[in-house]
Amino acid sequence: MGYRPEPKLGATPIVFLLIVLSVGFGIGYFEDTKPHNEYVQNKTRSILSQAHKEAVNSVDTLDLRAFNVNAESACQDSARLAKEMHEWMKHQGENPKFCNYKEVYDTIHMKNGETGFRLSKYPWRIDIAKAKRDKYFATNYDAYKNAVRKLEIARRQQKQK
Repeated sequence: MGYRPEPKLGATPIVFLLIVLSVGFGIGYFEDTKPHNEYVQNKTRSILSQAHKEAVNSVDTLDLRAFNVNAESACQDSARLAKEMHEWMKHQGENPKFCNYKEVYDTIHMKNGETGFRLSKYPWRIDIAKAKRDKYFATNYDAYKNAVRKLEIARRQQKQK
């Protein structure tokens, strides 16, 4: 029984690790997703805010005595639909079918007086009219508006009592 020395690994594992890390950083695998997620949340909030305004304005012309509304289910529906809209925005918001590419570039003024363009930090702007062409988005958007409309009717009915 003889003594065997430990095998030497050499530089191969270190080089392999460096290659994996450089490829990972190159494709953005290790990139911080927090700014992107915050941007998606802000875009979702703006879309839900627009739907909310449309729903509240549509109640102005209604006779509130004709409605019997379950506010609790409408509240649950609006929360569920808001979450679904956020998920749609997270996965489909950057889809070219739903974006406005005129707003994708930021204008930069160069030192020589010329105007240039570069991709903005968040290179997509959702266009609601285009997004409504997607059946899932349109269904959720309209359902969210209806849930908010019911909540607004219930709120106004409580004020009248």
